[in-house]
Amino acid sequence: MLEKYFEYKKHKTDFKTEVIAGTTTFLTMAYIMFLNPFILSGEFAGPEKGFFDFGAVYTATILATALACFIMAFYGKTWPIGLAPGMGINAFVAFGVCAGMGYSPQEALGAVLVAGVLFLIISLTPIRAWLINSIPKSLKLGIGAGIGLFLAIIGLQIMEVVVDNPVTLVQLGNLGDPLVLLGCATFIAIIVLEKMNVKGNIIIGILVFSIIAWATGLAKFNGLASTPPPMTYLFEFDLSAAMTAGMSTVIFTLLFIDFFDTAGTLTSVANVAGKVGKDGKVKDINKAMLSDSVSTVAGAMMGTSTVTSYVESGAGVKAGGKTGMTSLVIGILFLACIFFAPLATSLPKQIDGAALLFVSVLFVRNITDIDDKIIQKSNEKNISYRELGQNVWKEFAVAHENLNCLEPDIEPKATAYIPEIVQYIEKLIQNGFGYVTSSGVYYDVSKFENYLDLSGRSIEDVRTGTRVETEDDKKRAEDFALWKFSKEGEPSWDSPWGGGRPGWHIECSTMISETLGKTIDFHCG
Repeated sequence: MLEKYFEYKKHKTDFKTEVIAGTTTFLTMAYIMFLNPFILSGEFAGPEKGFFDFGAVYTATILATALACFIMAFYGKTWPIGLAPGMGINAFVAFGVCAGMGYSPQEALGAVLVAGVLFLIISLTPIRAWLINSIPKSLKLGIGAGIGLFLAIIGLQIMEVVVDNPVTLVQLGNLGDPLVLLGCATFIAIIVLEKMNVKGNIIIGILVFSIIAWATGLAKFNGLASTPPPMTYLFEFDLSAAMTAGMSTVIFTLLFIDFFDTAGTLTSVANVAGKVGKDGKVKDINKAMLSDSVSTVAGAMMGTSTVTSYVESGAGVKAGGKTGMTSLVIGILFLACIFFAPLATSLPKQIDGAALLFVSVLFVRNITDIDDKIIQKSNEKNISYRELGQNVWKEFAVAHENLNCLEPDIEPKATAYIPEIVQYIEKLIQNGFGYVTSSGVYYDVSKFENYLDLSGRSIEDVRTGTRVETEDDKKRAEDFALWKFSKEGEPSWDSPWGGGRPGWHIECSTMISETLGKTIDFHCG
């Protein structure tokens, strides 16, 4: 029955592969069952302090996650995606909406519900495509990076690495506290496990170091399992505040983050899964977006913050997942965890904070993909890009002198090498390494077999980590720009392909070759 419904043969997969893929994705995102109730409860502060009840959110998280995965499995059946309450959004709801703005959990859930309904409406109309294409890529990436910084300070405070200070706002905490040190060790261990490509590095780090805390008496173990806590927020959303000016900004924020996070995640996973066609279109993305929006509405009714697609799903895709059967397995495994609420309350907050800090790093990583910084900054300051460049160069020279650095032998400027850069790009195109699109000229990384060798990463790692949607006619997400066509008001130089400016990598490669020769020891920045 499952084989026929999910069409294993058509998608070149089988039951065993899908189960392994689902288990892999579950392990990479299982941390959410602990972190979501922890964050929404205000670090166990609970309703007494204006936050959510931990137990109620734990049950809601499990059931909302399972239901969302089942919806994706049976409706968006070609998508091997895991869904759960989103990180970042939950922190915004807890500390921004409830603690910061003073709204009750019920009113916050009302905002989540309204945002979910609006997302559902958008997913059913052409507005979806218009919105995705109208927001600048740098803004989409900047949102993710901003969320990451927000999560980072919360994570550090939960770990007690930094604490409140009435004058400077934050200061270093007691780094001699054994639990603080254990939290730091957890963070380091999770990073090491990730570099070792261990699946489920976050959940492994949480459980291993929690066991150490329990065994040494640093934390109390409250038990392993019990009957699920009651869902006290089931259908308890309050819409009375939804139409107020203050709450309207909250609804817009929730909708904006969820919509573009989902679009970026689905496109990222689509790149890994090979669901991006030759025309640059993502196959069946409508069903996936609709499944995601319905899941947000269902999650709000159950009593948790916005449910969204998880980029960790790329791990399951790399393990061979190709159909909704992967999502079905993820949902079943989450459902099996519904009895582990006592275990969730036993985790030391410093270790929870370490996991949150690691997740924040994954979000902040987006900022490395934001381009055109000079153009954006010059527009903000209302000066030319040349003047901005000169100012930055002067500041660099002062810092260089103050640090007593050695004087450079050569200080080339990319703008002086435009003809040479154009010649290098022409050679790359002639040799099959570059291709022209409607937005510029791109380097085809698939043609260079040693690409990423120095970093020890694979193409799949790059695809899984990116949350950037592929341009309409760009072959793949990891290809990078050699020449970017300029828009009105942007700096531009002539080329055989049209007015534009060079990409970062070709600038460096050309200037190095022209000034230092064909081989170099190090290239860093």
